[in-house]
Amino acid sequence: MAIVSSEIIEDQVQIDGRRSVCEKHVDHTGKEFFCRYRAPSDLDVSKTMLGRVSEIEQYSVDRELRDILDMAEAGEDITDLKPEYTTKEDAINNLINNWFWNKQAWVAWNMVDLVDSLEDIYLTGTVGVSSKSVSDLRDRVTKLKTAKTSVESADSDATILDGIGSKAL
Repeated sequence: MAIVSSEIIEDQVQIDGRRSVCEKHVDHTGKEFFCRYRAPSDLDVSKTMLGRVSEIEQYSVDRELRDILDMAEAGEDITDLKPEYTTKEDAINNLINNWFWNKQAWVAWNMVDLVDSLEDIYLTGTVGVSSKSVSDLRDRVTKLKTAKTSVESADSDATILDGIGSKAL
């Protein structure tokens, strides 16, 4: 994601000597971000505005990664993901890290097919997971797929214990 323009749209001196400042930032999608604040009279607001650009960019990436994680948790199909602020690889990396490192079974449940489709070389090279961890991950995916298949074929509610947590269905 990139901020394509930034400008000070308000810079007015107040009665107490401070300045009322409003910045406007526009990203590559056309979304506008506004930041209002009171500044001391001697603050370089242009420098402050430029420093805020990286904060807005990081916020947008973090928000998108959280949204993608929410989608995965809800069981939505994320295989054709087209992120606006990050790369698909970073989004998948974030999902894997949230599942594998935090051992969140409910995320794993919704990601079994996606994770199973990833090549080991992607996991070790791009994501940086050790070969031993990839082996452990594959074992967990196998357990989840087995559990998922048995639950999908069952007519009643069940609780699945998958070795990394549990999920009540």
